[in-house]
Amino acid sequence: MNSDGLNTGAMPHTDFTYEEFEGNLGSLYLSLVALKSSSNSEDQADWLRANEILAGFAARHCVRPPEAGIANPRPTREPWGQPSEESCAGIRTSVCSLLRDTGVGHDGEDAVALEELDQLTFRVLDRHGVIQVVRENGRYVEIMRWDSKSSSTLSQVIESER
Repeated sequence: MNSDGLNTGAMPHTDFTYEEFEGNLGSLYLSLVALKSSSNSEDQADWLRANEILAGFAARHCVRPPEAGIANPRPTREPWGQPSEESCAGIRTSVCSLLRDTGVGHDGEDAVALEELDQLTFRVLDRHGVIQVVRENGRYVEIMRWDSKSSSTLSQVIESER
């Protein structure tokens, strides 16, 4: 932990550093922020929840909230740890990486939040025609088909719908 009370260095049970985790939260924020200004009320509600989820991860792991990490990124050993807007496919890759590659989300409040973020991104991308998803018992469980829009950013997809 540094003098600002932020975690630094390797995260337990993962190959991420806290700085890279903070950058990944920033990337998800940048990738989903287009929902905020969408004319679709479901998008706006999903934005508010996504923002709460990301801020919760930051608070629980003692890293800066996404807005602060974007404004002044901390140095990372890997370029993917720097915040950047991702394609729609990249959004799913980032969420899946959190599910698979980190110690985040395996139990407790993080597990609940990560499951909700997973379902939220499925729902958003399905709603905008980026993916077609298989649902079981009210849950999104599998991507059946990717649309060509998957290589676009969510902001580009939303803008093209106007």
